Amino acid sequence: MSITIQHSIEIAASPRRIWQVLTDLDSFPAWSGFKGTLSCRRLARGARITVAARPRPGKVMLTWYTVTEYEPEHRLGWRALYLPFGLLSGNRVFAIKRLAAERSLVTTAECYSGWGLVLFRRKLATDGPAGYIKLLDSLKHYCESA
Repeated sequence: MSITIQHSIEIAASPRRIWQVLTDLDSFPAWSGFKGTLSCRRLARGARITVAARPRPGKVMLTWYTVTEYEPEHRLGWRALYLPFGLLSGNRVFAIKRLAAERSLVTTAECYSGWGLVLFRRKLATDGPAGYIKLLDSLKHYCESA
């Protein structure tokens, strides 16, 4: 049982610039609109990213991601367990493809799997695509404005 959400966008920036933005975890909340922080000692395959989401004042939700793919200027991927015992997990990948010197295609996809989909399939299918579109639109705006 799985569901995949995917979105692509063309960005007027080099893969190097896009990679710099995606891997600068400190600036992620500033350009993405994410409320919280991301931290990692050294971003590399096998590293653990700690995400502290702050959906509302006084509330903090911690999630840990394991970096599964790390190919500079090409692919960044991670896996997260959203519910205990692997009841809902997600594998997300950002893929960057050079189209021209200062033009790239960025695709992000996340495959959600596990029995937790019985509870969350509808929410992921309805809310998920809008979140991916917003994230890549924000990435495009940030990369093209700098």
